[in-house]
Amino acid sequence: MPESYTSQGVGILCQVNYLGPYHLTRLLEPQLAASAPSRVVNVSSIMHRAASVNSNIHRFLTDWNKGSQYANTKLANVLFTYAAQRRLGYRNQGIQFCAVDPGAVSSNIYANSCLPAPVRWFICNLHAPTSDGASAVIHAATTPMPLVIVPSNGGVKVDELPVANPLRFYARGAFASPAIGWCSSEDKSLLGRAQRGLWAVSAVLHSSVDWPIRRLSQGSLLSATHQVPSHPASYDTQLASDLWDVSADFCQLPR
Repeated sequence: MPESYTSQGVGILCQVNYLGPYHLTRLLEPQLAASAPSRVVNVSSIMHRAASVNSNIHRFLTDWNKGSQYANTKLANVLFTYAAQRRLGYRNQGIQFCAVDPGAVSSNIYANSCLPAPVRWFICNLHAPTSDGASAVIHAATTPMPLVIVPSNGGVKVDELPVANPLRFYARGAFASPAIGWCSSEDKSLLGRAQRGLWAVSAVLHSSVDWPIRRLSQGSLLSATHQVPSHPASYDTQLASDLWDVSADFCQLPR
């Protein structure tokens, strides 16, 4: 994708993957409350496990950061999901938020890609079709999620209330394996680089076996979607709150 920005200076990849969905969800708050029970499912990616969102949120939104920005936006999706659950999940009865990793999917996102031919072959032949990739998203949208409403009273800020509604992240098949793990993209030491290398190998292996095993077993293996932990950074309440506030400023919405 060529480097490009919105009129506000937001990197177009960040706008499409993160800020646009944030803006739309915020605009739909009244409708979500009026139509409760309602649920918002944000689509993340395995790549969020190898990402970081700089504490300088303005820089995250406006830097192009070629090579890592896709992963960073997918971590931002999870941070936003959890911030929304903490805030709107308490204020408006019946609204729920969760995030999901749909796995390795061969979609038309690669149609105009300049990826090398072997990589395109890998994606087309070993990644799941979109009809299969949708299964994890449908599960996240329909699986029962008990509601626990915590009233905001006594002048306590919503962000400071205990988390009564669990923060939910879903993944399917091989992508729900604990072996996927995560790695820090900020550790520049030799050990940090080695960890990222091992994580990348693990991610490729899981991506290459997930759909073929499910297809060959006719769905009897690696078909279930599970609630799993997301990247540890996604639970950072201060980072999520800062991301929410700066995003609101960019979208000219109340914080």
